[in-house]
Amino acid sequence: MKKRVIAVLISAILLYQPLSVSAAAAPDGMTDASKTPAAQNGAWDAWCEEWETIKTDWTQVAMSPGSDETEMNFAWYTKEGEEASFVYGQTPDLSDGQSAAVSESPAQTGYKSSKVVIKDLKPGTTYYYQVSGKEICSFTTDADTSSFSFIFVGDPQIGSSNPEKAKTPEDILKPSFAAAQSEAVRNDTFNWNDTLTKAYEKTNRLASFVLSSGDQIQTNAKKVQDTTISEVEYAGYLSPDLMKSVPVATTVGNHDADNANYTYHFNPANSSSLGDNGTVGGDYYYTYGDALFMILNTQDTNVEEHRQFIESTVAANTDCKWKIVTLHQDIYGSAEHSNEPEITNLRYSLVPVFEQNDIDLVLAGHDHAYSRTKMLEGGQFKMEYSDDEFEEQLEKDMDAGENPDTLYEAPGNISEDTQDEGEQKYLKYLHAVMDEEAVMELTENQETAVNSDGIMYLTAGSSSGSKYYDLVPRQQTYIANRWQQDVPTYSVVDITETTLTVNTYRTDTQEPIDTQFMLVKSVDHGQLSALIEEAGSKNPEEYTTESYQTMQQALEGARTVNADPAADTATLTNAYTALKTALDQLEMKHQENLNPPSSSDSPDNGQSQNGGTSGSMSDQTTHTEGINKKPVTSQTTVKTGDAVPIAGVVIVMLTALLCGGGVLVVGESVTKNELAEKGRRQFIIFGITILFAAFLIQLNQVEREGLYETEGKTFEKAKVVEIKKDNTTESGNQIGNQLVSLRLLSGKFRGTVVEAVSSSGYLYGTHCEKGMKVIAEVNEGEDSLYVTVYSYDRTAILCMIVLLFLLTLSLIGGRKGVYSVVALIFTFVCIVFLFLPLIYRGVSPVWAAVLVAILTTVVTMYLLGGISSKSVTAVVGTVLGVGISGILAILFGKWTHISGYNVADIEQLTYVGQTTNIKIGELLYAGILISALGAVMDVAMSIASTINEIHFRNPLLSARELFFSGIRVGKDMMGTMSNTLILAFTGTSINTLVFLYVYNYSTTQIINMYSIGIELIQGIASTMGVILTIPLVSLLSAWHLKRKEIKIFSKIFQRTGRR
Repeated sequence: MKKRVIAVLISAILLYQPLSVSAAAAPDGMTDASKTPAAQNGAWDAWCEEWETIKTDWTQVAMSPGSDETEMNFAWYTKEGEEASFVYGQTPDLSDGQSAAVSESPAQTGYKSSKVVIKDLKPGTTYYYQVSGKEICSFTTDADTSSFSFIFVGDPQIGSSNPEKAKTPEDILKPSFAAAQSEAVRNDTFNWNDTLTKAYEKTNRLASFVLSSGDQIQTNAKKVQDTTISEVEYAGYLSPDLMKSVPVATTVGNHDADNANYTYHFNPANSSSLGDNGTVGGDYYYTYGDALFMILNTQDTNVEEHRQFIESTVAANTDCKWKIVTLHQDIYGSAEHSNEPEITNLRYSLVPVFEQNDIDLVLAGHDHAYSRTKMLEGGQFKMEYSDDEFEEQLEKDMDAGENPDTLYEAPGNISEDTQDEGEQKYLKYLHAVMDEEAVMELTENQETAVNSDGIMYLTAGSSSGSKYYDLVPRQQTYIANRWQQDVPTYSVVDITETTLTVNTYRTDTQEPIDTQFMLVKSVDHGQLSALIEEAGSKNPEEYTTESYQTMQQALEGARTVNADPAADTATLTNAYTALKTALDQLEMKHQENLNPPSSSDSPDNGQSQNGGTSGSMSDQTTHTEGINKKPVTSQTTVKTGDAVPIAGVVIVMLTALLCGGGVLVVGESVTKNELAEKGRRQFIIFGITILFAAFLIQLNQVEREGLYETEGKTFEKAKVVEIKKDNTTESGNQIGNQLVSLRLLSGKFRGTVVEAVSSSGYLYGTHCEKGMKVIAEVNEGEDSLYVTVYSYDRTAILCMIVLLFLLTLSLIGGRKGVYSVVALIFTFVCIVFLFLPLIYRGVSPVWAAVLVAILTTVVTMYLLGGISSKSVTAVVGTVLGVGISGILAILFGKWTHISGYNVADIEQLTYVGQTTNIKIGELLYAGILISALGAVMDVAMSIASTINEIHFRNPLLSARELFFSGIRVGKDMMGTMSNTLILAFTGTSINTLVFLYVYNYSTTQIINMYSIGIELIQGIASTMGVILTIPLVSLLSAWHLKRKEIKIFSKIFQRTGRR
């Protein structure tokens, strides 16, 4: 989590004037493909080389779903004067090939649009095809379409990351435009390919088709008055290998709609003249299994035509149980476009048509941000407004000023108490389109809708990362969940005869960004029996114990229900839903690699994550940097994680020896009785420490589930022996990657010289020099080693810095300094080997932090003060002070509506919470307790020591006088300690201060940032704990030293004057 500072609020008020809204909004975000995980290990360089061939090839083939599962549609460009041909069959060499009839029509100058429909496809069959002499490709039909999956993606908009977006004819004439467009298309295509590959892997390579919500490309032909400019974008869009084996159903978006190229490149099934905008054709549909898919061209705003199309299509396909509509505009979205009157007007025109025709699911895009609605029914107009109304207010409300930082949610610059008449009407409009009355309550489970009369609306985020939009500042009532982190996303939709399930993921990590949602139709005994049979066939050895036991419980419940012949439809449906959910949530014991299939895996698989290059890395004929032939070795690999508990025990044992032996070694001369007493004390302490060590050993025997794939990956020490290719320019800047030779100095391949890639990044990699020690990331494949430079090897330097600190502490502090070192080691042991294992096992982080606070306080105070009244009072005061800080933090959080789920890394933490027993919502408060511990302990010991010293020098002082002496000393400490805390937070967050200063954030925005609120709560709660520790320790110390004068303290709090 990025640190924010308590001082930010004060600094902002002093340094910044309130933000005046300007006309310039924050720029849209985009994903730099070269920096993504998929681009590593030479993949980006390989793609850049391949792109040079792809970008001029306008003849890419587009495969689309046919009218049903027995057909497949194709379209491609053929050069004028060349013959178009299409041959297909069931043998890899097409020795049984037959020719399909090709229809042709004029397309771009010099090209024809060629189209084919092949029919009578058999289920569960692999078909091979060849287009006009190109490479032979293949696809496989589903064996059973009663259950299938498809991938839903939004707005590839290939080329939109181009900073020189063409909006006028003059723009495309600029000398820099062609290169900028090519680089943008190259970037977006790489990400588009990566999303498709990852999504297909997520479906276990079983997705039947891909469904795109529109805006396949960026450039509007009408604006630039040139229809050819978008062809390089189509070349990129159509280039992924996956699209040669999995059909893609496209939707017309506003960027596609003004250029007939769309009709040349695609061959949709059952095209209609209804919904035709006069350029790219009308609505179309296809069926697959029990589902009817209707794709609307809403660039034609004639809603009556869309009504006619939907009604006639539904009437002609009455046997379809599921009805799904796709359109481009996000009529129920939650980002920049969603509140535009043009969009909401379209919503209220189409929603009645959808509801009258029992549509189950509506898919959309346009907003470049993910959102999912609740189940909705009955949304309708509540006030009159025009399509172009509220433009000024929308722009002002969403405007981020001149801040170029990427935002995920717009600031919301129009306040609810505005006195401006136009803004008041705008806010009334926003409330009206929230459609609160259309939200349907789900009685059983908020993630399941059973036999619902409502509709769910799903808006896809960007699938290529070419452009992202901010979420609106006021989340609409109709939204169940929304997400924007400027990362490409995709959804997987699973359909059976009785269920439709939606799961949505981020492409980079493959983590879910929303909970699973399921629509369920009525279930009978036969359908429940089939699901029971499927569940009964699962092998318990393949799944985690917890997920399998949950499934078993659902299975037994389903069997009980199914055995009852009198069970009604609702009971059967609920049993089916519970079992289906449990099956979907079964977790494999070992996560498989997310590697794309090699061409040898199956005849229709040749795609790769590496920007479209097919085949495995080791099979490539061209050498890819960083890849080495794996040397033969007989050395065994040591699992570094196995030594962690042992290291903890060693540290604890060291602590035990120092705690037990330190007094004897460096202590002063003592009598025989005192020596015996100290010996007994050391023996007791040593015994307790041994028991504690045994407890830690047992506690750390926990099997941690790997949250990312580490098999075959190690980090090893290495030395640079040669710079094969440098990346330093004449100006001294580093651009691109270095290619270096490394000698591995550790691990099973120690002594081997390997080739590695090093990026000169700020966070990863380093600029290598010959002789430099580095850390290498070694990825071991079947026959190869993939090596990259992770970082400079700073292990020895860091160890020396730590050793220097410990020596300084010991030399200056003497015996107390040595004990301070021991206390630091013990604190480290408690946090790493006690706190973390406890919370991993499901113990409350808050209570685990309390335990750590007590243990570290007791040990530290004992080491520094021995067993004395001073130590006892300091320990009690520290525990009370830390407890006060925690209580105040929880209270402040409740008052400010800030919880542990409002931290910056909550998406990653939520994933951790879903896959482990860690209670992530409590981590914030546990962190506050631990961060307050050091300062509170410091003050407690200082006050206790001061009062003890005063009493030693003048034992005649009363308890009242000792108490106020402690208070007076504490008052001097309050200011310096508070200042120390503030400066510590400020020093760690100087970057944030710079950003706030340079980008001129408004005071209101700063005050209401979650991060600022969290840091204020943390800082103030910790400081108040320190302040209140002063009177607590003063009171305890004085009382302990002057027990006989306890009656005096009844009068202390009645007096307000100083002594």
